[in-house]
Amino acid sequence: MSVSEDITDTVVVRLSTDPEGFNSLRRHSDLVIKKKFQINHKQYYILTIRKNRNMETPLLHLESLQSLKNDKNIIFVEQQIRRDRVKRSNDPEWNSSWHLNDEIVPSMRISSAWSAGYNGDGVVIAVVDDGVETTHPDIDDNLDTDNDYDYYDDDDDPSPANKFDSHGTQISGLLAAEKGNGQCSLGVAYGSTILGVRVIGGPGVTDVEEAQSLRHYVQGVDIYSMSWGPPDGYGFSTLGTLATEAIREGITTGRKGKGSIYVWAAGNGYLDDNCNGDGYVNSIYTIGITGAQSGKNAYYSEVCAAALAATYGGSSQDRYLTTTSINSSCTSDYIEGTSYSCPIAAGIISLALQANTNLTWRDVQYIIVLSSDRYDLNDTYSSWQTNGAYKQVSQVLGFGLMNAADMVYYAQHWTNVPEQLYCVTNTHFPKIMTTANETSVAKTLIKSTMCSLSYIEHVTATVSFSYDRYRGLTEIFLVSPSGTESHLLTNRGKDAVRYQEAGNLTWTFMSVHYWGENPIGNWTLQVRSHKGFTRVTLDSWFLTLYGTRTNPLAHFDQCSSTPCENNGKCMPVFYSYSCNCTADYTGANCKHKKTQSDCNGDSNVTDCEQDEIKYNNATDYYNSTDFEEGINTRNCTNNFSSIVCDPEINQSNYTNDNNGTTLDGVNKTSSSNYTNDNNGTTLDGVNKTSPTNCTNNSTDTNPECMHNNYTDIHNITDYNRAGFNSSNCTGSSDDIDCSSLQTNNTSNCTSMLNKTECDIKLDKTNCSHNLSQFDCTNDRNSEESNKTNYSLMIVILLGSIVSMSVIITLLVAAFYKPNMPSSINLPTVSNRYRVEPT
Repeated sequence: MSVSEDITDTVVVRLSTDPEGFNSLRRHSDLVIKKKFQINHKQYYILTIRKNRNMETPLLHLESLQSLKNDKNIIFVEQQIRRDRVKRSNDPEWNSSWHLNDEIVPSMRISSAWSAGYNGDGVVIAVVDDGVETTHPDIDDNLDTDNDYDYYDDDDDPSPANKFDSHGTQISGLLAAEKGNGQCSLGVAYGSTILGVRVIGGPGVTDVEEAQSLRHYVQGVDIYSMSWGPPDGYGFSTLGTLATEAIREGITTGRKGKGSIYVWAAGNGYLDDNCNGDGYVNSIYTIGITGAQSGKNAYYSEVCAAALAATYGGSSQDRYLTTTSINSSCTSDYIEGTSYSCPIAAGIISLALQANTNLTWRDVQYIIVLSSDRYDLNDTYSSWQTNGAYKQVSQVLGFGLMNAADMVYYAQHWTNVPEQLYCVTNTHFPKIMTTANETSVAKTLIKSTMCSLSYIEHVTATVSFSYDRYRGLTEIFLVSPSGTESHLLTNRGKDAVRYQEAGNLTWTFMSVHYWGENPIGNWTLQVRSHKGFTRVTLDSWFLTLYGTRTNPLAHFDQCSSTPCENNGKCMPVFYSYSCNCTADYTGANCKHKKTQSDCNGDSNVTDCEQDEIKYNNATDYYNSTDFEEGINTRNCTNNFSSIVCDPEINQSNYTNDNNGTTLDGVNKTSSSNYTNDNNGTTLDGVNKTSPTNCTNNSTDTNPECMHNNYTDIHNITDYNRAGFNSSNCTGSSDDIDCSSLQTNNTSNCTSMLNKTECDIKLDKTNCSHNLSQFDCTNDRNSEESNKTNYSLMIVILLGSIVSMSVIITLLVAAFYKPNMPSSINLPTVSNRYRVEPT
């Protein structure tokens, strides 16, 4: 047990339905019945252990506990442990409320939601924290003082205990500071009602205190806002039994069966931490919110596969937030952290609930996923990725910055999502050990006969692993059949220092990155040790997938807001839409007049404006860096022009002959735009390479004539072009045999083409190192054959050099054993709460 956990003299019990249950309880004379309460229709009793002279600590009084556990009429017994919680941390200050301004880039568009008539009116938000100053002049009119409570001191006054407990009052101001009263600033949901629930107090919180606060006034509260949790950087901390039961009650019965909304700060452990060690954030029932600052994730944000989205949380590297504080004051001092991102998110959600009171707890999560976006935010940890449902997602920022105006819009037009289903895979026991810098890889296949889901919401992975030392250096990644990679556990230096001895752990991780994907196919779990400092063994694992059988967005017309301008045609796709622009316009929403630059300098394309250009605001397969109005417009890679950046190219549609009648089956362009003759004016219809790069003569060996950049997304076929260019199909008249390849790994030269293209489908494992295996059926001359041999010799020589470098690197890694530091000092973020791990 951690030194920061204190055993209390309080015990919580639940009785059986036997009529003798209560009488049985009274027979335990060493216990005093203090209080009765209910969670999820179950009756519990709070008891205190009657102290005596011989009792030094409650922990030593084991006889009383054992007596309760042996009583057949008592079915639940839990002695309470107090665990630490840490904070995450014409109005005069209106000009300081930059986060509410739609003019900042990127914007959360809160002012636009206000302009649409939404301010949180009718929505009740519980601030579960260290207390709320109920007399503060900027929030007092929005406070419900009839239904607030202090569970730490067990009284009806949630006021802070001392002058240092200002956290809850600061949270309240960001949520619901009043408008136009000449005091401080303005809350996101200035029309909402808030009530204080004090649970953070002295040396920690017990399970029963958390449970009662998380179900407080459960039929009257719509949203619970929690800006606290376990200490950052180390440990794996889960909710207690009673707190878990309380959240289940809120989800199933809260808001008259629509489900309470639980919003949680994701933590401030920096990129050296991972929120998946936090059982409060990695629950499918809670909404994890992380922090953003101008242009990127906030510096204190954690790697967090469970985080749904981000809001501005203030930053010393950017700008602090301004809000209310104790003693009727207003402050901007050190107001930074996911503590402050959380209430802003809760406020935005309240605007959506005002727009549609029938939203369920799952509807709210769907709308957050749908409306949040990357905008101009960079992920400083890793690149954004596009998941299998065409939605961009970040390892740190979730689905991006929340958008209040879009949330309100979607809420207005929303139909409740279908019933939630789930499926569980078999438990696998691979017993795979990593060594040095190796990665253990385990796979599980999900078939349609095993799982009735078609659209994923959450995925949890229950993993058991053991380690030789330094637990915090264990890293775990999960890859879906669509190729989406989720970093479930990453390097945590503080945890490695605290847990240096060998051990094992079983933990359930959660990810939202697969939202909307189809689960059918191979799922891959990767386990490794950070930089090979320790050995990790994957003992067992299984997945639980949550989602729906039918399309949850079938009712929703993505094009109803007419996003495509200048007569562009809108085409809905899952979680998104695409605009087919008219001849004269381009851009994600067909907003910009085309210029010659849109042809990427390809002067041989005689009429760029006549070509069909496709854009998809949820896809970024071609390294796009241009994000216009939060919509992804594609920039093509080298050798591609804006004529086509369409991932749905099917190479089988490509036809070509030597008469200049090329049609690629995608662009639908006039054949006059693409010629293929012996005068050096070749354009292949896919790469759009310059004619000088794609001549069709006997000496052309330019690799750029190949489809180097092509990937067939639908068939998930990798076209490996390493070492293969047009010279590989210009050998002698004798065909080169590739008979050792499997049937599906054959090479096919385009019919009637000579020396310009050979499209080879390779299996990387079988063929990537054998550069001589081809089956080119057209005759080649001996001169080109010699050139092929020379090219292959150069490639093999270069490959040998690279291989020697790899071997030397591995030898160095095997014998070099760097020492781990005895301690790691990291800066801290003020005004935050977290809970000590068990």
